Amino acid sequence: MSATKISDYDAIAKTVQHYLDGAKAGKGELMKPAFHKEAAIYGYVGSDLWAGPIQSLYDWTDKTGPSKDIVGKIVAIDIAETIASVRVESDNWASYRFSDFFTLLKVDGQWKTTQWIGVCLLSEFDAPRPSPERPASLSAVSNGGEAFASYRFDAAEGL
Repeated sequence: MSATKISDYDAIAKTVQHYLDGAKAGKGELMKPAFHKEAAIYGYVGSDLWAGPIQSLYDWTDKTGPSKDIVGKIVAIDIAETIASVRVESDNWASYRFSDFFTLLKVDGQWKTTQWIGVCLLSEFDAPRPSPERPASLSAVSNGGEAFASYRFDAAEGL
């Protein structure tokens, strides 16, 4: 095993930054350079599993729209030859908090995320939160291999 080049850390950080830039702008298209075309997404929205092709993240980002107040930070990068893992923490992405792990592979000299795995939680910001008086559901829906996660309050409770 050879020593990891400093330039690999920089290239990985630049790759993952596309994810954060897309989140801030609310445009899934801006995230695409961070991911391999066959990348997958797995994680939890509350207690519900979100699993499927990475396109579901792009679609969710487009639907959610811009999050100009998002605060995202790469908190760890670990590299072994042509594979890497990255941990990202972000707050206030459409009033959610994300803890994400990215698995990257160096393909044709470029770092690409092959898998995103994470957890999405309501943040401490002003987003409405569920309570016994205001029930809510977190759901992950799969349709033809595509997954989409959503958070919604029960309309009967007067949202």
